[in-house]
Amino acid sequence: MTLLQSRSPRAADPAPAPAPTAAPTGPVVLPVVAWLIAAAEVLVVAASYRVARDGGSPTLYYGVFWMGMLVMVAPFAAVLLSAGASARARTVAVVSFGVVTYVPKFLRNPYGPTYHDEPPHYRAVEDLLASRELYEQNPLIQIIGDFPGLHIVTATVTGLTGLPVWGAASVVLLMAHVAAVVAVLVLGRMLLPDPRAAGLGAVVYGLNPSYLYFDTQFSYESLAVCFFLWVLTLTVGAVRTTESPRALRLAGAVVLVLACITTHHLTTLVLIVLTGVVLATHTVVRRLDPAARGQWRPWALVLGAATVGFTLWVLTVADTTWSYLVPYAEKAFGSLSQHATGEESQRTLFAGSVQPLYERLLGMAAPLFLVAAFLAVLWRTRLLAGWSHRRTALGLTAVGGLYFASLPLLFTPEGYEGTRRSWAFTYVGVAVVVAAALALLLWRDPRRRWATGAVAVVLAAVMVGNTGAGPNDAYRFPGPYQLGSAPRSLTPEVIALAEEFGRRHPDARTVSDRYTNQALVAYGDAVSAQPGPGFRVWDLFFEAGPPDPYLVHELDTSDFAYLVVDERLSRYVPAEGTYFSREGEPTIRGDEPYDPDARQSQVPQEALDRFEAAPWATKVLATTNYSVYRLDFTSVGTPQCDQPGCEVAGP
Repeated sequence: MTLLQSRSPRAADPAPAPAPTAAPTGPVVLPVVAWLIAAAEVLVVAASYRVARDGGSPTLYYGVFWMGMLVMVAPFAAVLLSAGASARARTVAVVSFGVVTYVPKFLRNPYGPTYHDEPPHYRAVEDLLASRELYEQNPLIQIIGDFPGLHIVTATVTGLTGLPVWGAASVVLLMAHVAAVVAVLVLGRMLLPDPRAAGLGAVVYGLNPSYLYFDTQFSYESLAVCFFLWVLTLTVGAVRTTESPRALRLAGAVVLVLACITTHHLTTLVLIVLTGVVLATHTVVRRLDPAARGQWRPWALVLGAATVGFTLWVLTVADTTWSYLVPYAEKAFGSLSQHATGEESQRTLFAGSVQPLYERLLGMAAPLFLVAAFLAVLWRTRLLAGWSHRRTALGLTAVGGLYFASLPLLFTPEGYEGTRRSWAFTYVGVAVVVAAALALLLWRDPRRRWATGAVAVVLAAVMVGNTGAGPNDAYRFPGPYQLGSAPRSLTPEVIALAEEFGRRHPDARTVSDRYTNQALVAYGDAVSAQPGPGFRVWDLFFEAGPPDPYLVHELDTSDFAYLVVDERLSRYVPAEGTYFSREGEPTIRGDEPYDPDARQSQVPQEALDRFEAAPWATKVLATTNYSVYRLDFTSVGTPQCDQPGCEVAGP
């Protein structure tokens, strides 16, 4: 049969035979040659990082990066674009694609955690190995202790292999990264009319903005996304089979649902929502596919397992989940409402970015190509008529439609982050449908000799654009110190300081800004203060006068014995907008709205200078840009001040 059924009023064939795989005829790159090319291009990608680190122009290091990256994936893409490649060759190409697309993030920080979420997860694994106890409160992100799946897997790899924690973390991330695209490959082979298109679907999924950098960081979502994709794949497999194979696949899906629940809260909630979308689609379109009775049952089982399991987990283990997530949701919906009514200013895409113009333009053009391909398939096939398991395919199409529906949220300040994070999930629906469009263009008419080159160019453009729409320059490339950007705040200097501090003062309780805290917790095994409206640690830095008596009481009675000061706080405005906490920290200079372009630090130099002479602070360690003070509040009279607003005479 043809790849896609053209528009026709006849009823869909309930079980079309898979398209035959042709004997290899076209040029298929040999695996050895492909890997030699990829290995050479790894050096080119590494060179782009060297150029960025040495202060080269963005135009140069972005150009070098893309020259290496595109050539690195080209041999494997060539196999998938070929009409004559065997199923085995396509599988090897997809696995290889997953491996080489892990390279950029691995080279970005091969020796230790630097991305924002990495230090707390790294510390969680170290604590688990040291204590052999789960659910310990994390010094940086408290909730991650309630979702220990990633930490258990990483600690297990460390125990089995003898690798250090970061080496084990890299192995886990690589395996999850590859397994994600393999899941999409298997999913495509079950749903697409032409199984050859499944490899294209895996690559299209690998072009989503989160795949190259965000979902390769050492964070619980990176592993949970893999679980999410395999839950979908096994459930579709259960829909296709009966009796014993169905039971085995459903059992596997439920096991991975439970793994997802114990690994990441947000991924589990997305799984519940998206399986609900697929199940609802089965109900809505039942007239389009009357022969597909009972296909909804596996989806109902998975949805029920996820909903009940997550509810029980939150009630019995992770009881802080809602208090953690709800404020983010309220801000996002509030921002959307204000944006709709014109009360909130529109966010400007790529504002302040140093990305080259071509990357920004392709970042805006990529969704346009995807929506065109998406709609073309739905129109030409009369809503996927002739596809095997049409209801399930339409359900995943609805999931893909949520990607396009989310795009307007990019223009809202509070909705932007959540929108980007949703793409790793909704893109699976986009990938399946767009793969069908590419296959239609590539293989339906052999006379279209130009099609392979055109599709290759489009895929390259989408890769460049979508990567540009993901993490910013500071996350993707090394460079000079940048306050407020986790990858560039964790400099060799602060890492060395944290390691030395940890050797001298193990398990010390420290006070510092949020970026220095990450180094102290991950590399110095410190316990950092968690500032908030009720614990105004920032007053030590924002005010040059005597410390507030109640704050002193809180610090003293909680045994916070060390103050670590980044001496540059008075010179820079943080890239992320806050020095200590996203909750309750006052805006610049009183009630003025925060303006990151003002370049006016909220920390006065005199506040940092007074630590040198304060009777309650004694310098014990220093580097070029950091000072460590031992705190002793005996002379301040803390025992008398046990409530806010009290007055205590001090020196």
